[in-house]
Amino acid sequence: MDNELRTYKLTDEELNQLPDEFWKTPTKIVEDVDYLSEPTIPVESIELGEKIAAKLLYTIKKSRTGIALTANQIGISKSVFVVSVIHPMIFINPEITDMSSDTLVYNEHCLSLPRKRCKVKRHFNIKIKALNIPDEILIGVTEDDYQTAKNRHFANRKLLECVAVQHEFDHTQGILMIDNDLTLKPIVNENKFGRNEKIYIEHGVETMQVKYKHLDEWKKKGWTVVETVEV
Repeated sequence: MDNELRTYKLTDEELNQLPDEFWKTPTKIVEDVDYLSEPTIPVESIELGEKIAAKLLYTIKKSRTGIALTANQIGISKSVFVVSVIHPMIFINPEITDMSSDTLVYNEHCLSLPRKRCKVKRHFNIKIKALNIPDEILIGVTEDDYQTAKNRHFANRKLLECVAVQHEFDHTQGILMIDNDLTLKPIVNENKFGRNEKIYIEHGVETMQVKYKHLDEWKKKGWTVVETVEV
């Protein structure tokens, strides 16, 4: 790491002593994979977590393309991340408490890996709590609600928000999207699946899991079958 990033290896007390101007300005994005592969450390207070979150939100705004960011991506190895898809959300010392059984494979980007795109298996919805969110909240959609949604744009945003939360939570654990990258191949024989068997379908950059009996309706919308993923 360069000298600028080394200055951010500070204790909670040292971070709290930094001037206000430090917290109100964006900073560079870390691309050091070795550093990012180290799990982050919980903060001791909501107040410090909020300071870090504010800096993350300033940095996202400057990036123009980012929708989420974790503290270690700006050189502060603390368990704090923000997601700004539908509205800004802050997670301090987060803990995922439950995940849906329904999954999809999502084509993801990462500000710390600007030249990479990875397909990662994600859950349609999760339950999460944090130091600033003591009661667990549900984020995402059910697979059935997603498939039947009348407001497709909003359903896509809710799903993206859920994927982003999972992506950033992985960052706090030292897990990068490249660690779980999946490569899917087209299925030649679609008839080998049972009626209620779950299969993966793909359309553009998006991949999700549906029951085989619903395939025809999804094919009419331009989706194609890809190989089953075992992870």
